[in-house]
Amino acid sequence: MEAAAREDGWALISTAGSAAKRQAPIDPRNYGVKNFPALFEATGLFEILKPENGQTYVADKRNKDRTPKPTL
Repeated sequence: MEAAAREDGWALISTAGSAAKRQAPIDPRNYGVKNFPALFEATGLFEILKPENGQTYVADKRNKDRTPKPTL
C-alpha cells in the first residue's frame, strides 16, 4: 500500500495490485482468491470503497493519517 497510496492515504485498487506484483512474486490464487481486490478484502487489513465514480479505492486500516474517504 505504501508504494501506491496517494497523499490522502488511499490508492486505486488496480494501482495497489500492480505495486504488490512488482514488489513480490505474489499470486492471489495461492491464497484461495482469484485476484488482488479479493486478496485485499480477504486479509481484513484494508478498507475498500467504491464511490459513485466507478473506481475502487483501498486504504490500509492501520494508517491513522489517511482521510476518511478518498479524495476524488
